[in-house]
Amino acid sequence: MTSWQLYLDDIRNPEQTYTNEVRELRPREWTVARSSEEAIKLVKERGIPVRLSLDHDLGMCSNGKGGITTDTVMTFLKWLANEYWDGIQDVPWYAIHSSNPVGAKNIQAFMDSWAKSIEMKA
Repeated sequence: MTSWQLYLDDIRNPEQTYTNEVRELRPREWTVARSSEEAIKLVKERGIPVRLSLDHDLGMCSNGKGGITTDTVMTFLKWLANEYWDGIQDVPWYAIHSSNPVGAKNIQAFMDSWAKSIEMKA
C-alpha cells in the first residue's frame, strides 16, 4: 500500500485550510473524503494514511434504518482504531481543522487516548 494523506471535511478543501505558507502539508497532495463512509472506503482501498486532517462535523448521512443522522469524524476514527489499526504502528500524524471547538476537543481527547493505548502496550 502506498503512503497517502487523508483530508476529511464535508465542505472545505485542503487549499482553504492549508496555504502554501505551510509547505510541509502540501495541500495538493491530500486525498479528500466528504464523509466517514467515504474515508472508511479509502482506508480499505489504500491502508492507513500517514497523515490525517480532520473536521468534526461531516453533515448528514443515512442511519442504515431508513432515517437520517449526523455524521462526524468520530465515526471514522473509532472504526479506524478499533477495526482497522493493527495495534503495532503509531497513530497517524494528524491535524484538527474543525471550527467546532467542542468537536475539536473530542477529536483531541480521542487521539490522545489512542496514542496512550499504544504507549501502554510498549
